[in-house]
Amino acid sequence: MNVAYADPPYPGQAAKHYGDDPRCAEVDHAELIGRLDRNYDGWALSSGADLAAMRLVVPLLPDGVRVCSWVKP
Repeated sequence: MNVAYADPPYPGQAAKHYGDDPRCAEVDHAELIGRLDRNYDGWALSSGADLAAMRLVVPLLPDGVRVCSWVKP
């Protein structure tokens, strides 16, 4: 089984954490999720738990995936 774990900067957070470095541009989550789904038997993707991040990421997920929430208090 070939599995992957992706932990990119959360949506809208790349500039905050990495400044204007062109190598650290905002992540294309649609492309990343597509690549994970095409190339791996199983995968996990970390993302922000805030509503803005969820609104961006959840519609990009393929049918049949599970969404789990883990947040720090």
